[in-house]
Amino acid sequence: MLLYHADELGLGDHADYVIWDKKTNSPKAMPYPWDDALDPELDGEFDVGDGVMSRTAFRALVENVEEWTLDHTAEITRCEAASIEEAIKIYCEGSPHSGISIGVATDQYEQSAQAPEGVTIIESLMGNACHQGNAIQSRKNQSLGTYFLFPFNLFGPTPLTPRKEVVERRLGLIEHKGLGYWMASHIPTIMEALNTGEPYQPEMWIDRSGNKLAMIGGAETFLEAMKKMKFIVHMYMYPTTTSVELADIILPTAEWLETAYGADRCNVWLIRRDVVHTFEHVDETLIWSWFAAAIADRGHEHAAMAFDAANCGQAGPYWRTYDEYKEYLATFMSNSFGEKWTWEECCEKLPAEFVSMDEWITSTYESYEKIDETTGLPAGFATNSKKMEPYGEAMTILGRTGGPTGTSFWDGYVLPAASQDYLPLPKYVEPAESPLNDTEFPYTLTEGRVPFYHHGTLRNVPWMRELYPVPETWVNPTTAEEIGVEDGDWCFVESRRGKIQGRIHVTNGIAPGVVYQERFWNPELLDSDDPSRAWKVMNVNMLTKNDGPYNPEFGTYTLRGIQVKVTKADSAPEGVWTEPEQFTPWLPEVSDETGGGYAVYDA
Repeated sequence: MLLYHADELGLGDHADYVIWDKKTNSPKAMPYPWDDALDPELDGEFDVGDGVMSRTAFRALVENVEEWTLDHTAEITRCEAASIEEAIKIYCEGSPHSGISIGVATDQYEQSAQAPEGVTIIESLMGNACHQGNAIQSRKNQSLGTYFLFPFNLFGPTPLTPRKEVVERRLGLIEHKGLGYWMASHIPTIMEALNTGEPYQPEMWIDRSGNKLAMIGGAETFLEAMKKMKFIVHMYMYPTTTSVELADIILPTAEWLETAYGADRCNVWLIRRDVVHTFEHVDETLIWSWFAAAIADRGHEHAAMAFDAANCGQAGPYWRTYDEYKEYLATFMSNSFGEKWTWEECCEKLPAEFVSMDEWITSTYESYEKIDETTGLPAGFATNSKKMEPYGEAMTILGRTGGPTGTSFWDGYVLPAASQDYLPLPKYVEPAESPLNDTEFPYTLTEGRVPFYHHGTLRNVPWMRELYPVPETWVNPTTAEEIGVEDGDWCFVESRRGKIQGRIHVTNGIAPGVVYQERFWNPELLDSDDPSRAWKVMNVNMLTKNDGPYNPEFGTYTLRGIQVKVTKADSAPEGVWTEPEQFTPWLPEVSDETGGGYAVYDA
């Protein structure tokens, strides 16, 4: 499974890898970056000593893909072999300035890790990485994520680095170690712990998303598991079905576009100035810090340390007021310009380029060839070998230790191994539900966002609902004819887990045999005898699943690519609003001045 290092065969240092040398017909250590005296054999299997046979990494790759002829690939993908061949030729002719981009869809099924791994292998073989036009570049973001609440160990060990025993308690992490990069847990493993009490019973859930019951796979099973949680806090702008069904406390937050924030995009720092928050909504970021402050004030040692910069490293200390938070943002953003600005100065100076566009674009082309001043050698890539690695042994090392270098992400200690090795090469697995063997549910369902809404938000905004009042069920004309529906008809969409409704949209923009429907919930049904209908009658996540098989590395379950059947319905679900005048009750009305969020910030 792992590549040989030179010291394992008595050939040199552990840092050097082993090649089969044509000149001497023997294994040799290959120092970084290269030794012209050696002539490596790319393809073959050889005796590395005492009768032990070992393949080259390239031979392992060849054997891994031998079955994937054009015809076999066309059969599995439902594409035409000639079209696949034409795409390959276009890509190859454009190299090294070609690139393959992948989106969210490949993240949402059992092989979420294998899709980008496959792309990386292809880009490696073609020598495209870090060339113009390729998606693999080494440009560094000025901020390391969407949020500024950085983990205290993100930039190296600190007194607040999580202890090993705490990390190991993250549910699902040992089995799916890719989650460690985000310091996350595995949702189905959390649900299992709630249902069984093993390995322990979770007791508190702080939810900071819009509407889990509309957005999470296998929503009904999620609800039943979450009912066993002792205490649930829902942080959001307004009540949703998650609030109504599950929450013990609702903490009102500002909408994300209302808050103070900064983001780097390409070579520019952008700034978002906070606006007046209606009622007592506050920036969610403050709530997390206030949680820490509340327990710090009650004597919690580690929480108190989080407000002392000496303990926090580059992540910076937490804040008790909104002004402190904005000054933290200002310090972080202005650092890119080599200065220290106040928030007011950031508001005056930003947006602004921290380097020129030309410098930003060109600085990382062929960056692997640039000389590292500390070693005098080419900088290489961000891999263990500093070379492009089409044989991903780092995946196997990750599963055995917790990180691709042999220790857990940022923490520096080794975690117990997963129950199965993560494979160094992607191996295709047919989805658990497949059109190749399912006649009862013949159509493949996919899902995703439409531009009117952001994830689970805005279904109660009258203007948005007027534009897109109900979720559309997209089908190809061929599929529509098979089902017996026309554009605008109402339909039922059913999987092995549930049955919902949608309104047919006939389009050539979706392939025959495939059905698309957007995630949805209906706030108008909250004020009814059965508020659960708000997230059940038109929500594709009544159809999706959160059980296995899971992606070994990340624990991903299947959200796209499940089998359904579609039948015509007589009408829309009872009580669902479909016409513009029905949304009149949601139009804004004049209300008493409450002081807004600052009435809370300044309290």
